Amino acid sequence: MHSSLRVTCLAVAVLLGGCQTRPPARSAAPVAPEAVVGAPAGAPTPTGAAVVPVSPVVPAAPKVRDPALLWENDLTTLGSDYQCALKEVVTDPTGQDPRAAIWRAYDAARKAVVAGVDNPYADEFVDQFSRLHKRGWILEQYWPRIKTHISKYTASSKDTTYVLCRVDNRDGRWKGFVKSFSVDKSNPPITVEIEDGVPRISFFTY
Repeated sequence: MHSSLRVTCLAVAVLLGGCQTRPPARSAAPVAPEAVVGAPAGAPTPTGAAVVPVSPVVPAAPKVRDPALLWENDLTTLGSDYQCALKEVVTDPTGQDPRAAIWRAYDAARKAVVAGVDNPYADEFVDQFSRLHKRGWILEQYWPRIKTHISKYTASSKDTTYVLCRVDNRDGRWKGFVKSFSVDKSNPPITVEIEDGVPRISFFTY
């Protein structure tokens, strides 16, 4: 077969003045070595294989409640507060003490905010009010607002301690002005009366 090819080429050379043959085909480019993904540093790899490092899997950070819902007020600054003359620190009062109604109302609001749920704290809040107050009104007007401002009146998200800046006690009506730890919020007055031997809030501000 090769002899006949040479004869044909010679015949063409005689007629056309030359004979050209195709250049040998180029060999295919070498295939790049596969990368070894995730191989530890220094580990043996196939010849020429590239090592592609893989970032370690970082576990997702645990979900934390909004830090704005966690608070802490510094009670040591009371001495320099000229707008709070009495500076009476109230911590878990009991019995017929009118301070107890405020403390329990604040405690219910604080727990609701920290827990992120209303029940059963909304019921505890309503129970601190005089029967002259409608339950629906308390839950519609007072409850959402005291939850918004509770961080301004209590020691911390873990402590319902509050401070009285002034107290008026006239004709069986006890009124206390609670210290606000926020510079843009005034000290709210709250009036408490004894109802059936139990201190209950008759006038409430937040």
